[in-house]
Amino acid sequence: MSDDVPQLTTRRGSDPSTPDEKHLADVFSDKEVDTDSSDSVSDKVIEKAEDVAVQIISTEDDPELPVFTFRTIFLGVGLSAFGAVLGTIYTFKPQNASVSQLFCLIIAYVFGTAMHAILPSHGYWRYLNPGPFNIKEHTAIVIMASTASTVAVAMEVIAALDLFYDIRLNAAVAIFQIFASQMIGYGIAGLLRNLLVYPTYAFYPTYISVVNLLQSLHFGGLLNHKKRRYFWIVFTAIFFWEWIPQYPFPLLTAISVICLISNGRSSFIRNS
Repeated sequence: MSDDVPQLTTRRGSDPSTPDEKHLADVFSDKEVDTDSSDSVSDKVIEKAEDVAVQIISTEDDPELPVFTFRTIFLGVGLSAFGAVLGTIYTFKPQNASVSQLFCLIIAYVFGTAMHAILPSHGYWRYLNPGPFNIKEHTAIVIMASTASTVAVAMEVIAALDLFYDIRLNAAVAIFQIFASQMIGYGIAGLLRNLLVYPTYAFYPTYISVVNLLQSLHFGGLLNHKKRRYFWIVFTAIFFWEWIPQYPFPLLTAISVICLISNGRSSFIRNS
């Protein structure tokens, strides 16, 4: 089929000039997509990486939404501390435990909406609760928490000095060393954001699902409502499928039924 057909479906209100274009417009007039609707789906086939940023991810933006609010600072710092402490502790253990970005996204949404519902919003309280929990607050919290959950490489250097060379750095020196090394990375990322962040050809497939989930949780529309309902159904099912076998059931192995029945009456069981 010629390339004129997608143009007829995406350009609503265009006036075909040639007879062939008028005939095609009459044939496909009942199949046109209303581009004014928030739930419309484009007929354009995604061929390049930058098409994802235009076709899949919404470009909707409200510049009046607050970003640096009490909820952003409180939840961002709290989840960052939780993820950093947990990740650092389990770095030196054989068991691996880390705070995933998806967990930070979900728990931030739950706590953010709860704070909006609980905190008063009248008078001076409006500084703590300026309005509904919005997507910009949510994104800032997820960025802070997911970044902090990744253990800094400088932490391993400090541990290696203490373990293999018996060199114990001062606490202040160790803290500022980690801070300086992390700031170097953030500074380089800030300098290169015109090349790595802003252009549409800077394609990062890992974050497409994260951005899509953020927009589905905060943007209105019938399509986003269906996405949210499907997400919570799958989330609940996976929670019961994963959490119950992984945590409560292994705890049962620590319970010895024989010892509970004996209750210390047998020396054989007590000393075994």
